[in-house]
Amino acid sequence: MGAPSDHDLLPHASISASALSCIAGSLASGAGGGVQLRLSFSTTSTFQLAALLQPADPLLSAAATAQPHSGGEVARVTCALVHDVGSDGGAEGVGDRVVLESAGGGDQALSARLAAGLETQGAARISEVIALSLCAAPASGTRAAPMLLGRIALPGCGVLITPLFTKRLCSTPLAEALLRPGRMAPGSTGFLSLDQARSLVPLEAADENVHTTPLVGMWVKGPDSPLHPLVAAACLKYYYASTLLDRAHQEDGSFLLLLCPEGQPVSRCYEVRSTEPGRLPLTTYSLAADLEPARQLERHPSGLVPLGWAADARCPPPLSLPPHHHQQLSAASTDMRRSQPSPGGDAIGGSRGMTAVRPSSGPPTLPWYEGRGGGGSPVTLHGLSQPLQQGADAAGPAGLSR
Repeated sequence: MGAPSDHDLLPHASISASALSCIAGSLASGAGGGVQLRLSFSTTSTFQLAALLQPADPLLSAAATAQPHSGGEVARVTCALVHDVGSDGGAEGVGDRVVLESAGGGDQALSARLAAGLETQGAARISEVIALSLCAAPASGTRAAPMLLGRIALPGCGVLITPLFTKRLCSTPLAEALLRPGRMAPGSTGFLSLDQARSLVPLEAADENVHTTPLVGMWVKGPDSPLHPLVAAACLKYYYASTLLDRAHQEDGSFLLLLCPEGQPVSRCYEVRSTEPGRLPLTTYSLAADLEPARQLERHPSGLVPLGWAADARCPPPLSLPPHHHQQLSAASTDMRRSQPSPGGDAIGGSRGMTAVRPSSGPPTLPWYEGRGGGGSPVTLHGLSQPLQQGADAAGPAGLSR
């Protein structure tokens, strides 16, 4: 099956008419600095990511605004006000790019912002794997109206997710909270380790032990499908972050994903690997829209103005990965990651005495699993996009014994 179009990799973004009015008024008054906006993410029933820009609530602090909630995720974005656009500011293409770069929308700034998001400690958030820059520029000699300009950068790799059989979950207070409804806020994420009995041990994202304990993957609370954008964000952040020094990857970079759907007493196991194990390519898109709130409100009576993105012809260089991404499993954690071949699989050579399993079709399984879920086919997520293939849940939900 062919790859989806570039636009499928983007969140469907809209901006409220009130936010446009706030930006236009500040720009016309000659105010400097920028306009604070509230960026909220939500997910549709088909797992498409949607984003909405609204005026920020001045009564809420930035820390409170950035907290995830049951309906989605909220962050803050600053729309820079650019008054001096230079002699070529009214030209199309090059002039818009110059304005964006002056407002922090250049390749280097966006790459640095996305890299910083990947390194942020704590629970994974969608906003950490998306770098967005917005600015407003006044009318010029060739520009009849003020313009809202923007640029967004996001990971350009794919994530291959394959269903697996269930795995024992160690009985801990956190494990109880993951499996019982109402005990933990949806949208929470954390890490997984293994004990000597090869049972999964969940760790909170803020647990200091994640930096000293061998990790085998991620857990995500809330979503009931691996197609959810938060799952893609968590997997990308787990694999590409350089702050997690001891991760038990197979040679192809595969690791474990545990989904704990809200309201369900069972969890689901998956194998995850990136289609770009040695680097993180970036994809960028730009927007340019007239900043005329009254006219746009007439065209969109709902008060929500869609933002149209266009793929950039030139993208930033890929982010380089630290050397530990290419290392094999450490000897200190090898013993507790041994496994037996699963039925129907052909054994292939493993490292340090481990037995890895390659089924008759599909990607190899991780050495610490009993086997893959029967009949499950892999699903490919390109960054935070729609899937290439359906059927990730073909194996059905798997309860975890404790």
